[in-house]
Amino acid sequence: MKKALIVGINEYKDQRMNLRGCVNDATDMWSLLSTRYGFKLDNIRLLTNERATFDGILHRLEWLVMDSKPGDELVFHYSGHGSQVRDRNGDELTDHLDEIICPYDMNWDRPFTDDILSN
Repeated sequence: MKKALIVGINEYKDQRMNLRGCVNDATDMWSLLSTRYGFKLDNIRLLTNERATFDGILHRLEWLVMDSKPGDELVFHYSGHGSQVRDRNGDELTDHLDEIICPYDMNWDRPFTDDILSN
């Protein structure tokens, strides 16, 4: 099975963080996967701007991996801000920093870390 979650954020809750082009990146990826790589439209989830919240992304990541099997093709594409935060669980032995993606409702007290993505 082929499934994809595509996220693009131009407009953030904190408007000082706004970007340009990320939603275009996301729609281009949607088009590429659906036309060139044979992903069925029912198996692609597209989140942009205010729909790309922490909980919205997390929920759709759970959908992405649900019922997956060896040989399935799963794509997670993110276009938006990223950053780093102090490692809170001691697994970053070199730089002591977690990488994060910044959802629409970015909260520095509840960052969307690489640890979340690795689970």
